[in-house]
Amino acid sequence: MAVGPAGLTALSVGGIGKRHELSKGTVRKRREALAALVTAATVMGKASPTSQKSQITKERVMTQQSSTSNRRVVANVFRGCIGNLIEWYDWFVYAAFSVFFAPVFFPSESQTAQLLSAAVVFAVGFLMRPLGGYILGRFADRYGRRNALTLSVLLMAAGSLLIAVTPGFATIGILAPVILVLARLLQGLSVGGEFGSSATYLSEVATPGRRGFFSSFQYVSIVLGQLCALGIQIILLQILTPAQMDSWGWRVPFLLSVIVIGLGLYIQLKIEDTPDFRALAAMWADPAVVRHIGGQPSTADASWARLLRYAPEFTAITNQYVN
Repeated sequence: MAVGPAGLTALSVGGIGKRHELSKGTVRKRREALAALVTAATVMGKASPTSQKSQITKERVMTQQSSTSNRRVVANVFRGCIGNLIEWYDWFVYAAFSVFFAPVFFPSESQTAQLLSAAVVFAVGFLMRPLGGYILGRFADRYGRRNALTLSVLLMAAGSLLIAVTPGFATIGILAPVILVLARLLQGLSVGGEFGSSATYLSEVATPGRRGFFSSFQYVSIVLGQLCALGIQIILLQILTPAQMDSWGWRVPFLLSVIVIGLGLYIQLKIEDTPDFRALAAMWADPAVVRHIGGQPSTADASWARLLRYAPEFTAITNQYVN
């Protein structure tokens, strides 16, 4: 392509030399378009380093925030699982060591009768678990997940301490099994409250899209509690004689749990309450909401409110995929 002095463009077509002349206006428009492209490329080239640096900085900040958030979530999940592990350790210690302390609390000529009596007391704890879930669940909605988890651990510590220090039937008579039942009731109340509060906390504190993964650690901590109880039993059986186990060795795991619970409380005090509870606490503080629902709101109230709000939209969307 060549541009002549008169502003004309000559094109050779098929080597014949035929010239197609363009008007001056067309040539001017093409020159202006070319100049605009060159100018835009120059500006973009000059601005590119700054834009890239800004983009890189934003990506770094987002990465750091995401990393910090993930570490916070993992730390809170760990703290929430520690209390759950300790609770279930205490729960299964009773079953693991009942064969040793049954004669202390239930004197009888038959060892089978002693074990059955201890098993009945073990079963009593299960009766308190639904009640514990209800009471501590309401407590968690009102005062926070962290406070509910802390209270459940304290109840378990009280039950374990009672079992560890209560004299036998030969010393205080019928009070010995009565205190044992009372201690077991406290433990059942504690485990019931811990299970629901822990499940709620782990699901709420988890990052979106990974709630199932982080909530699964609740069951992991339950199994670890069982294994710890059995591990302590194996260690004591290797260290102590059968006579020592029957006399005082069975009290060791209950005393040990009280010490470990102290450490667990220290860890749990660093637990952060979840955004869901903070939103619920704001509902508690709003008199208009309280008057509207005719009482103090709970997690169930908030859940039903969200369900009723989004149910029509959810139904409309899902109906597209039915049949």
